[in-house]
Amino acid sequence: MSIIKETCDNLNIEGEIPMLLEHMILSHHGKLEYGSPITPLTREALLLSMIDDMDAKMMVLDKAYRDVDEGSYTDRIFALDNASYYKRHKM
Repeated sequence: MSIIKETCDNLNIEGEIPMLLEHMILSHHGKLEYGSPITPLTREALLLSMIDDMDAKMMVLDKAYRDVDEGSYTDRIFALDNASYYKRHKM
């Protein structure tokens, strides 16, 4: 029994919810080439995958911003379509 199903049983969560939660976790990387064993097949799984992707991209950008002064551009960032990004001045 999976941890998800066991936890759902302990919390008296029934029906399709345990299966949907398991699907969301398994598909959160979104694409097979990104390491996901399956692709998202529900609205919620797709949304989780998109949020996970956006979070990863923001982490890459935040790391690049650490090395750049305000009012300057980052070096090109491979993980972000090889683009450079402007670091605005604090308001």
